[in-house]
Amino acid sequence: MTVEKSVGIMVYFDNFHRVEALPDEQLGLLFRALMESGEAELEGRDGIAGFEERYPGMTDRTQMAFLFMADNIRRDAAAYSTKCANIRSAARRREAVRRGERAEAPDRGRSS
Repeated sequence: MTVEKSVGIMVYFDNFHRVEALPDEQLGLLFRALMESGEAELEGRDGIAGFEERYPGMTDRTQMAFLFMADNIRRDAAAYSTKCANIRSAARRREAVRRGERAEAPDRGRSS
């Protein structure tokens, strides 16, 4: 049985004032671009570069909103990836302790 990940992007209410005056067509382009950008970022790819070519119908105002919002998504995706890595590492340490093995100390950014 495979477990599907339920991962998404955060769209913050304080961004609403940046997009509320956009026509519905532009909001649709913005939403589609943000979803694709977030998916790319979670996969470790740059989800922002080249968006102008992928969405030539975006107005300048929509492009500006995309850049602000996509930057937030990029930071959220990086934080989520770090959180997942920390959870996996903690689970491995707990499993090692359960088996009676000596668990490695977590890397705290120290260099040898």
